[in-house]
Amino acid sequence: MSNKLIDVHSHPLLPIWLEALGRATGNTRDALTISGAPVPPWSTERHLDTMDRHGISVSMLSLPGATDFLKGREARALARSMNEQLAEIVARHPSRFGAFAIVPLDDMDAAIEEMTFALDVLGLDGVASSTHVDGVYLGDPYFDRWFEEMNHRSVTLFVHPVPPPHFGPVRFGLNVAILEFMFDSTRLVANMVMSGAKTRFRDVAVISTHGGGTVPYLASRISVLEPCSARERTGEH
Repeated sequence: MSNKLIDVHSHPLLPIWLEALGRATGNTRDALTISGAPVPPWSTERHLDTMDRHGISVSMLSLPGATDFLKGREARALARSMNEQLAEIVARHPSRFGAFAIVPLDDMDAAIEEMTFALDVLGLDGVASSTHVDGVYLGDPYFDRWFEEMNHRSVTLFVHPVPPPHFGPVRFGLNVAILEFMFDSTRLVANMVMSGAKTRFRDVAVISTHGGGTVPYLASRISVLEPCSARERTGEH
């Protein structure tokens, strides 16, 4: 194809995921919402048609945080099934699709196990994650063992924002995606930098969606204040 556009931010709304979400929330398919919006129709064919109409040659499929509403065995089972379906889509259209793996982040052993399977057996292209799990942001020591393995493998990590805990729409009714997603991406990047995780795991290639939120505006402020945070972490003055 003459087109060179690669879309790294595409969410396949797999029926298996919608069914699991419906069971967890007690909603029918028609009543489900994503970020406050009705669930749009999705299929591989619709996706390819959209790509062709907009001059996109390759689309990287991901559904970050797909298992965040589940725990334990159910989270692991859903991640495995979705990764196998993503691999099947890529196998049918290898020149048009790639995919980032889903991992269950309630358990770091399970996350590492599923990532290993998805990369080594299914041949997926990287991993996808939400910015935080129950308010614990990437960069927190909780995730260190997983990040150590990603760093060892030089994994590409695609990170997508989610609302923070206890978030409610502001009074004038803006959808969460308009402002809050931008701020949540900013919190993720800032925490990765300020915690030292981006330096310690420098071989993890992080794709922060939505242009990094407000980071382009705040980058100079973060760089100036980061040494202060480093001293606080080490107890230096």
